[in-house]
Amino acid sequence: MTTCSLTIRDEHLARLTTHLIRDDGRERAAYVICNKVTIEHDPWDQTAHQKLLVVDVEPVPEDQVIESTPSLISWSTASLVRALKRAQANDQVLGIVHNHPSGLAWF
Repeated sequence: MTTCSLTIRDEHLARLTTHLIRDDGRERAAYVICNKVTIEHDPWDQTAHQKLLVVDVEPVPEDQVIESTPSLISWSTASLVRALKRAQANDQVLGIVHNHPSGLAWF
């Protein structure tokens, strides 16, 4: 079995928080671009491990958002395709992060 971990620096977490959490209560989304490393045999437990390190945060542009409410968000795939191409060109991993401003009980 391969375990996976994600590491995010304070500056990237702050950028995500500023973009995602706002007073209007709408869902928002962002892409995280990650460098990756695969360890075949962790020296402590001998298991495989994939480590992801966030190196950039790209908010989904407001002009790409089709609908955003307290319980859903949808957006054009144009920004997703650009982010995927960028990640692929640099042998990186793309992640999508979004918020649930109404809380998990409403999700």
